[in-house]
Amino acid sequence: MLEGRIHGQQYAPSTCNRALAILKTMGRYALRQDILEKNEADKIPLLKENNQRTRFFDADEIRRILDAAARYPNKAAGGLIAMLLLTGTRKSEMLNVMHKHIDRDNRSLFIPYTKNGRSRTVYLSEAALSIIDSIPRVGSNPYLFAIKDNGKPISEPRWAYEKILAECGIDKSEVCFHTTRHSVASLLVSSGQYSLYDVKAQLAHASIQSTERYAKLTPERMRQTGQGVTDLLLNTVTAGNNDDFSTP
Repeated sequence: MLEGRIHGQQYAPSTCNRALAILKTMGRYALRQDILEKNEADKIPLLKENNQRTRFFDADEIRRILDAAARYPNKAAGGLIAMLLLTGTRKSEMLNVMHKHIDRDNRSLFIPYTKNGRSRTVYLSEAALSIIDSIPRVGSNPYLFAIKDNGKPISEPRWAYEKILAECGIDKSEVCFHTTRHSVASLLVSSGQYSLYDVKAQLAHASIQSTERYAKLTPERMRQTGQGVTDLLLNTVTAGNNDDFSTP
């Protein structure tokens, strides 16, 4: 667990720290009740946390993932992965979507449960609607992403995600499901076409600071910005008095 793994699955240091904190608290309670003589959990140090991932998918990787997800045999699993990239929603939000939450007339998707405790509406592109239409209904199961007629959504399709990443030549150890959301935010901000407030609204962040954390400029965008500084300066000089810069 201290290496970030529980039952063979990798977890963030913050997740492991929360589990360890519970063990420490239980041990202290057991000490007070004379159940234990010492609390071994208190000897285990917490892991260093760094939740600000810098790895994200670029536009070409996103296109390849979307293509592979659309072709994936399990339409519910592939569709979920594609929808995360097409909307920027959290995995937990998308898994809880039911067929009744889809409004095709308004091209929108109602998200009943969010991390912030508020419901919200996400507007869909034609590509997103096409993905939704490709996912077959499973009996009377009300959930959009389902593979069994058991009244439950699909569980986290980590297996499908890893196969799709492998097909696209992406190292699975560098990314996680949340990388899809991170990448959408980064792509929108780096495009220069949308403000941080536009991205904040799309991702339903509670504060603009959360959006700024995701706003990582791509190297290409940084090169464009650097050139833009020069262009602005030269335009300013051209518009001014050129005699000041003439050769005597």
